[in-house]
Amino acid sequence: MSLDLAILDEGGFPTHEVRIDAAKHNRLMERAASTRCRILLRLHDYYEDADIASDEIDEFINDVSELRRASSDDDTLASLLSELAILGNLAKSIGKGITAISD
Repeated sequence: MSLDLAILDEGGFPTHEVRIDAAKHNRLMERAASTRCRILLRLHDYYEDADIASDEIDEFINDVSELRRASSDDDTLASLLSELAILGNLAKSIGKGITAISD
């Protein structure tokens, strides 16, 4: 089981995605709570879908950047945050939102 953050095509199918396992999700949420990352905290429930609208992508990118600075001592989390940064920048470049899919 994973929580998949994805950019969806017009048919609702993922074109790009980042899979997050439960352990990484827990670590991500711990750090997000400590830095008050509002958009990332929307993903707090591992078993529930969530949406980040295209007009919220800049804030998502800022949240990820903030956590990257705060997580330089955590290689596993730093790797995940790098993937999320790429996903966020891609979503911004094509004007799409990101959907979290509990899989």
